[in-house]
Amino acid sequence: MTKQKDASERIIVALDRSPFRENLPLLKQLKGCAKWVKIGLRSILADGPGVLEKPNEQGYRIFLDIKLHDIPTTVAETLGNLMPYGFDMVTLHVGGGRNMLEACRKKVDETDLSRKPLLLGVTLLTSLDQTDIRDFGVMYSVAGHVKRLAEVAQQSGCDGVIASGGEVKVVRGACGDDFTIVTPGIRPGAVPEPGSDQRRVMSPGEAVGLGSDYLVIGRSIYGSDDPAEAFDRIVDEINQASNTE
Repeated sequence: MTKQKDASERIIVALDRSPFRENLPLLKQLKGCAKWVKIGLRSILADGPGVLEKPNEQGYRIFLDIKLHDIPTTVAETLGNLMPYGFDMVTLHVGGGRNMLEACRKKVDETDLSRKPLLLGVTLLTSLDQTDIRDFGVMYSVAGHVKRLAEVAQQSGCDGVIASGGEVKVVRGACGDDFTIVTPGIRPGAVPEPGSDQRRVMSPGEAVGLGSDYLVIGRSIYGSDDPAEAFDRIVDEINQASNTE
């Protein structure tokens, strides 16, 4: 069973429009209902870490999804340079290895800042499937591979992982109730969107029922004529799923 939280606190709204200023009206539209937003690598590279300022000013919690992956010192120092801008979760590729993950854990633990982000290990991108991991020489199933990466992340000091809905149950079973699981590839109706790279998708209710703590949802909300209404519909779906557990 996952940690109890309001359904609105489970949804991380992806601010994927570019340039970043095109996301600012959405922040106003969702004020008072959404608690979390996601800011990705594209925005940080195009507009700089200063893009975190507006969501912070408006009281949003920030999931910084930049998937850091390099040698340990480089990643830890990059994380240290970013933390003063203020965010609450950040992603690191588990494939960077134990030393890299441990260096980031040390960097967060040693900072004097009161706002310390959760470290989330990226297991397997939702754009990849069994055929892709076979190309890498991985003979496990997708679920088995994600489970092993999640275990390495936990052992190396990560607070949680990014895992698609199909792997949530096995990760929860391996890593326990206190390990945070953030699930991308969330689509009402579990139907991949035209033009999307994501292959392993799931509906909001299904993902929460399997044990996801947070759901990353983008186009289904910001592409709606009424983003706040779309957000509320997803909240209702999560609540319905939770009431049937």
